[in-house]
Amino acid sequence: MSKRFERGLWWVKRDFRLDDNDALLTAIEECVAVTAVFVIEPSLCQAPETSLFHYNAWRQASEHLSASMHARGGKFHVAYGEVTEVLERIRNAAGFDALYSHEETGSDITFTRDKSVHQWTRRHSIHWHQAHQNGVIRGLTNRDKRQPVIRDRLMNTTPKAAPARIPGWQFEPPRHDLNEHAEALWPQFQIISKQAPDPRIRLEETQTINEGCAS
Repeated sequence: MSKRFERGLWWVKRDFRLDDNDALLTAIEECVAVTAVFVIEPSLCQAPETSLFHYNAWRQASEHLSASMHARGGKFHVAYGEVTEVLERIRNAAGFDALYSHEETGSDITFTRDKSVHQWTRRHSIHWHQAHQNGVIRGLTNRDKRQPVIRDRLMNTTPKAAPARIPGWQFEPPRHDLNEHAEALWPQFQIISKQAPDPRIRLEETQTINEGCAS
């Protein structure tokens, strides 16, 4: 069966699972090849609700997902920057025609970011599939229609197994933009988290370290 798209990009937000991940499974179904990217976003790192606990969780989940995808033939990248900037770099470096992620219903920061991503995908004619993960329904104007939607999303579903193989596509990320820069950041934040007496230490307090890693 012919595929709908050539290259799909799985944008990993907060769902690092391979099992029962509709965004990833739809990407594999619709695309010849799929590559995954997790973005370390400066605006999200500096948000009041973000702590080093979150950063260390991102790192651990990224390391596990990278190993799991590699074992299945897939490709995984960690990027540093605002999402639309990262997507533009990847598009310029290799090109892709479809984007896959879950539909996030978090803070105003992530909602505003997703609106910017929507504008970016429309501007570049890139298909964006957003997988539903909970009972929050965006744009619903009639509450009477809520229950049927929730049944379809959460109740009338069967968990799906992780894919046995993930056909990946590779590209050379521009220097400082993707893995190279992010890998330099991980250990620095790990050192801070071990030394900090207050686990709620804010990420902007590590700005000097960040700038050093970026140079």
